[in-house]
Amino acid sequence: MDYALNRSRLSAVVASLLIGCGGGGSSPVAVPDTNNTTPNTVEQNTTQELKIDEQNTTQDPTTGTLDPIKLPDAPKNGEGKKLLAIYMIGSDLESDGGAGTNDFHELVAGYNTLTQEQKDSLDIAVAFGGANKEGWKGMKIATMEQIIKDANDGVFGNSDDYIYTANEANMGHKDTVAFFLNYLKSNFGSHSNKFLDMWDHGAGYGEFVGPDENHNSVLHTADAKEAFSAVGLKFDLIGFDTCLNGTLEVANLSKDFASYLVASQELEPGHGWNYKDVVEKFATAPDSITFGKNLVDSFLDTDGHVENRTLSLVDLSKYSTLEASINKLADALKSVDNDDELKKAFIPAVTNARGFNEDKEDNTIKDTMDVQHFATLLKANLYQNNNTQHIAYALSTDVINATTNYVLHSREDGTRPNSYGVAVFSINSNNYQSYGERERLSQSWYNVIYAYANMGKSDTTNPTLVDESAQTTIDMDSLEKEYRQLCSDYLNLELEDGTALQSEQECLALYGLEPLSSGKYRGVGTNLFSGESNAFINKNSKSKLRSTTPTMSVTTATFSDENMKNVRTIYGNILNGSFLATAIIEAKPMLDQNGTAQTYFTPIWNQKWYTFIYEEGKQSVWMPLMFKERHANGNVIYEAEIDYISSKKDYTNHPESEKFDLARLEITVNSNNELVSHNIKPYTIEENNGTQRFVFAKTVGELKVGDQVRFYSQAFDMAQDEAFFNQEGDFVTLSKAFNLQVEELEFEDDNASTLDYYYVMVAQDINGNMAFSALQKAQKDSN
Repeated sequence: MDYALNRSRLSAVVASLLIGCGGGGSSPVAVPDTNNTTPNTVEQNTTQELKIDEQNTTQDPTTGTLDPIKLPDAPKNGEGKKLLAIYMIGSDLESDGGAGTNDFHELVAGYNTLTQEQKDSLDIAVAFGGANKEGWKGMKIATMEQIIKDANDGVFGNSDDYIYTANEANMGHKDTVAFFLNYLKSNFGSHSNKFLDMWDHGAGYGEFVGPDENHNSVLHTADAKEAFSAVGLKFDLIGFDTCLNGTLEVANLSKDFASYLVASQELEPGHGWNYKDVVEKFATAPDSITFGKNLVDSFLDTDGHVENRTLSLVDLSKYSTLEASINKLADALKSVDNDDELKKAFIPAVTNARGFNEDKEDNTIKDTMDVQHFATLLKANLYQNNNTQHIAYALSTDVINATTNYVLHSREDGTRPNSYGVAVFSINSNNYQSYGERERLSQSWYNVIYAYANMGKSDTTNPTLVDESAQTTIDMDSLEKEYRQLCSDYLNLELEDGTALQSEQECLALYGLEPLSSGKYRGVGTNLFSGESNAFINKNSKSKLRSTTPTMSVTTATFSDENMKNVRTIYGNILNGSFLATAIIEAKPMLDQNGTAQTYFTPIWNQKWYTFIYEEGKQSVWMPLMFKERHANGNVIYEAEIDYISSKKDYTNHPESEKFDLARLEITVNSNNELVSHNIKPYTIEENNGTQRFVFAKTVGELKVGDQVRFYSQAFDMAQDEAFFNQEGDFVTLSKAFNLQVEELEFEDDNASTLDYYYVMVAQDINGNMAFSALQKAQKDSN
C-alpha cells in the first residue's frame, strides 16, 4: 500500500467565500485579519466546505435583453381559481442531467390526471431557460397548454409557440424576475390561490437561487426582494425547489410577499420535487396549508428519492416574533467571551447543533444550523451547568416557543435528526466575513457570530492534557444512571415551563443516547458499544456489556480548554513521523466536568475496520472513514474523501492530470455492521484570489460496477499539531456490487515491516488548536 505523504490535497487555508453569500456590503463591526494564522491551527479545519452546486458568479450581471410583452388591461377574473407559477433557471441541472425536462414531463403527467373541472380552475405559467443548452438559452414563458404541445417530441424549448421568448434574457437578474412577476400580476393577480415555485440550485442566504449558465449570474436575496417589492404581487405560498433555502434569511425575503413558505433546510437531491404530485395536490387541496403539508409528505415519501432529505412548511405571519426572539437571545450571547459560565454552555451548543451543508473534514463546521436545536442544546447545557438563572436560559425557551409556532409541518428522512424546520446562518469562525449587510438576518445575529469568530481567532493556545489513564475500567451502568437522573431533573423543570423537551427520549438524545425501536432506551454502554462499534472493541478486555453490572475497559483522557469544541478518537499507525488515521470515531464524555476540564473515554481498539472487495481474488481495500452521526434507529453514517471515475461519464474535457471527479463517499451501516446505503457526492474546487471554495453537485448516486475509486486518509503531525490529507494507493475498478466487511488490518511499510496500530484521543478548540493523549497500542482479539 502506498503511504507517500501528500499535503497538497485540500490543505490550503481559505477564507470561505460562499457563492450563496458573497458580495453584499461592508460590515460595521471590526473584522479580525483573516490572514493572521497561528502555528497551532489545523490546516484542514480552517478550510470551509463551501456552499453547494453553483458556478462562479458576477457581482453585477447585465439583464440581457428583455423585449416588451403585451399585457392585458386588467387581470382575468380569478375568483375561485388557482395559479401555479414556476420560475425555472435550468442551469447545469438541465444542461447536464435534464432535470428540468424530467420535471416538465412530470408536470404534464400530473395535469393529465385532473378532471376537466379541476383544469378549468387551474392556470399554470412557467418561465424557463438559463441553461447552456439548445432551447434553454434566455427565457421563455409558457402556459400549460403550450408545455403539453412542447412535450410531443420529448424535447422542451424547441417549440414555436410560447407566450414570450427572449433568447438573450438573464434569468439570474432581478429585472427578469420582476418581468415574470409583472406578467403574473397582470394576468392572474386576482386568482384566489397563488403558488410561486422557484426552481434551481440554492443557498441559505445571499446569492441564493441560480445560476443562469449563459450569463454566469445568481440571484441575490436582496435583489429578489427588490423585484418582489417593485411588482407588489403577494402569493399565498412560495416554494423553493432548491438546496438550503429553508432559512430565516430566505424567509425574511419572502415574508411580505407570501403567507406561507415551503423549503428545504438541507441540500436537495437532484431529482427535487415530484411534479406529478405537485400539480395533483395543488389542484385538489382546499387551502395552502393543506397543500404545503401534502408537498412536504410527497417529497419525503416518494419511492426512489435518495437520502438526506428535509422539507418544511412555515407560517410567515409568525416570522417577526421568531426573529425578535432570536435577536434578544443573540444580544444576551454577544458578551460570551467575558462570561465563562455562558461559554461552557454556548460552545457545545454551537458545535453540536444540527448543521446543513457541513464541512467535509469537520462536521462541526456548517453553513447553516437548525434554530430550535441550537436553542434546545443551549438551554440543556445551561441546566447541566446549574445555570438556569442566566438570562439566556429563559430567552432560549422563547426561541423554542417561537420556532414551534412558526413551523407548521416539518419532516426529515431519518438521516437528518434534530431538523426542526428552519435554519439560520451558523455561528462559526470560517465564513462569517461573507455574511455582509445585504446577507445577514440582523445586526444582533451578526454580532454573536462575530463574537464567536473573534473568540476563536484570538485563541492561540492548545488544549491542555490534564490527566489520562490507560486501560482503566468504568461502570457503564452507573454512568447511564447519571445521565438518566440528569434528564429526569431537567424534564421536571421543563414541565414547569411547558416548553421544549417533553420526553426522556428527547433529553437523552441531547447527550447522544438514542431509543431502541421497542421504545426502551439504550444506556451509554449498550448504545455506544454494542452496536456497529462493538466490532472494533478488543474482546480480551474486561468488558462485560451483557452482564447485570456492565463494565468496560477503556482509556480516559482529561482535557482542559475554555474554548473546547470536540474530542475524537483516532485509529491509525505511524509512518515517517506522522500518525496516519485509519478511522476517526467518537470519544464520549463523562459527567465530571470541573471548570474547563472534561474527561473523555474510548474503549480499547482491536485493530479491525471496514474494508471492501472490488474484485474476486484481489486484496480488499481499507476505507479511511470518519464518523459523522448516529441515528435513533441505530444506523451510523461515516464519510470518506475520494477521487471518483464514473463509468458513465466522459472525462475528455478534464485536464490530463484530473480525469476524475473529487467526491465524498457517504456510507450508512446498521448495528450489525451491514451496509444500509451509500452515495457519492461529487464536487469541484474553485480558486479566487488565493482562496478556495468547494462546490457540491446537486446530483448524487451509488458506486456501480465499472466505476473507479481512490481514497484519501487524514494524517496528523503530532509534533506540529498539524493535519493534512494523504493519498492512499491508486484507483481500483469495481467488478462487483459495492459492499463492506469488517476485517483485521495489517499493513507493511516500504521495507516490508509490519506496522503497529495505535489509538489516540485528540482535543480541538474552536480555532483548530489541538492536543493529543498518549498513543495506546491496539490489542488484537485472541480469535
